[in-house]
Amino acid sequence: MSDGRQRPSAPQATLAQALQLRQLDAVDLGEWDELLAGDPRSHLFQRPHWTLRYARHHARCSAHWLEARDARGRLCGGLPLVRVRRLWLCALASGIGGTYGGPVVRADVPQAEALLLAAFLRAGGARVLRRELVWRSSEPPRGGAGRLAAIESGCLDLVDGFERFWSDVFPKNRRNECNRSERRGLRVEASRDPDLLVRFAPLYRAMARRWGVAAEPLPFLAAVLAEEQDAVLFAARRGDELLGAHLCLRMGDELFAWIGTTARADDVFPSALLIKEEARWAAARGLRRINLGSSLGLSGVAEYKRLLGARPVVRWLLVDEPAPLRLLRRRPAGAAW
Repeated sequence: MSDGRQRPSAPQATLAQALQLRQLDAVDLGEWDELLAGDPRSHLFQRPHWTLRYARHHARCSAHWLEARDARGRLCGGLPLVRVRRLWLCALASGIGGTYGGPVVRADVPQAEALLLAAFLRAGGARVLRRELVWRSSEPPRGGAGRLAAIESGCLDLVDGFERFWSDVFPKNRRNECNRSERRGLRVEASRDPDLLVRFAPLYRAMARRWGVAAEPLPFLAAVLAEEQDAVLFAARRGDELLGAHLCLRMGDELFAWIGTTARADDVFPSALLIKEEARWAAARGLRRINLGSSLGLSGVAEYKRLLGARPVVRWLLVDEPAPLRLLRRRPAGAAW
C-alpha cells in the first residue's frame, strides 16, 4: 500500500547516491560561472566574488562553499557560505546582511539541492551556533530539514511599465507627496559616486542602531558600489542637503532595494520620491519589479511598504540552531546574528 509520498525513481536515486559532497575554501570560477548560467534561479549573491568580498570586509569571517560532483567530477551543484567565528563557536550563513543565498544546481540534477541542504545542516557540528539560509525563490526548497519559515518581501510591480506603475500601483497620496517634494526642490539621482555613499553612511548607521541591527561596514558598501556593475545608489537631495539614499542591486528581472533609509523632513517626502525614481529607472531597463526586502521583522517598516503599494511575496528562511546554544546567543531583535 502506498503512503502517498513521492519517491525518486531508481535512476534518480542512483544519481543522488553517486554525488560526492565536499566543503572548500576556494572554487574554480569558470566552473561556477557555468553552473550559475545553467540555473535560472541563480542570482548575484550566489556568485563567488560576492562571498569573497563579504568575507574580506567583515571581521572574523571566512568564505566557504559546498560542492556536489558526479562520478565524472562534473560540478552539479553548489552552495556559497560565510562562516562567522565567535570564540570557540561559529555561525554559518548562505545569504547574510539582508541578502539571499541558497543552492545552485544543474537543471538535470535537481536532487543536488536536497543533498546540499542536508550537508549545510550538518556542517560545523556542535560548534555551530546558528545556521541560516534565505532563498530568493518563492518556491519552497526541495528536501531538507530544520526550521523552515515563510517570510514576506514587499514588492512593487513594474510589469506594464512606469506609467502604469505611477497611475495604478503607487497610491495617490504617495504621488501627491512626490509632486510636492519636487516643487520644493527635492531631487533624486542615480549615481555611483562614492562621496554620496560616504555622506549617507552616518544616517544609515544611526538608523541601524534604531532598528537594532549591525550596519554593514562602509568599506564593504564602497567596494560593492565600485566593483559591482549591477549596483546603483539612488540619492535624495535638496541642494547640498542629503535626505536619504537607497543602495540598490539589479538581480535578474528585479531591482533589489538592499540598504537604505531617509531622514525625517517636515515639508518633503524623500522615501516616496526615491521609490518613484527607482521605478522609473528600473522600468526603463525592462525590470519587472522592485523588491523592498523583508523589513527585518519590524511591523512598522512592513506596514510602510504596504502603504507604498508593495504586495507581499513569500520567500523562505531556514534557521537551524541547537537549543542549548540558543540560550548563549544574545542579539538585538531583528539582527542577522
